[in-house]
Amino acid sequence: MIIFGSRGSKIADLDVKGTTCSHCGQSDTQKVHVYGRYFHIFWIPFLTIGKKVYSECSHCKKTIEEESFPKELKQQYDAQSQNVKRPLWHSLGCLGFVGIIGVNIILALGALIWGTTKEPDTRDALYRADLSKLVSTPSFESDSLSFKLKSSFDKMDASMLDPLTFEYFAKVENEKVLFLMKVPDLKKVPKEKREVVTNIVNKFLDRQEGLKGKKRYIGIHGKYNMMMVNTPDTQENGNLVASLPLLDFYGEKKTK
Repeated sequence: MIIFGSRGSKIADLDVKGTTCSHCGQSDTQKVHVYGRYFHIFWIPFLTIGKKVYSECSHCKKTIEEESFPKELKQQYDAQSQNVKRPLWHSLGCLGFVGIIGVNIILALGALIWGTTKEPDTRDALYRADLSKLVSTPSFESDSLSFKLKSSFDKMDASMLDPLTFEYFAKVENEKVLFLMKVPDLKKVPKEKREVVTNIVNKFLDRQEGLKGKKRYIGIHGKYNMMMVNTPDTQENGNLVASLPLLDFYGEKKTK
């Protein structure tokens, strides 16, 4: 089945006066026919690709291709050809393609403008500030919870994950506790086995007298993005997980 190719359609018939047929010698008997050619896909006109022009004598039926026009015939044709316009439907596919691109650009710009004009959630800045505090060797003085938790992970089987590459940050505020971790090789672990990480965190928290009953907000970051989130209302495990549920640790949503 041919699904693409080229076709043509007549776009103009021009009466040329003051010319003589070079074959039969009759005057004012020639008419110039103009055909526009277009490329089509599935028979839908997509793009104009040229045109075919020839003259025909109404008396002797002699036809002449454009490149062979006598001087007087060429002058008459050139004078009228400026008014010959290609129909838009010859480029229907191309116009539609450009239109689709234009709509997508407008939608993208609209989303960008909306994203920059809507009021930002101030909790996001607090979360990103805490995420930047992740360290591989937390000290007891600055982050005692992470310091203790690290010792639990250092004892785990390194055949699946290397604890030496882990990073930690912990924070307690009122009745909530936040634990952020970075596990660079987490993507290599099947989803159903990743819970070993959050299980170790939760068992550690269960043993801490001062943290019993507090709401837990646990975020496990992979090499490039968040991959596991556990909060009182959300449990997510994937290659790309939204960190939005962790923002509840910082209180209700606030805007500037």
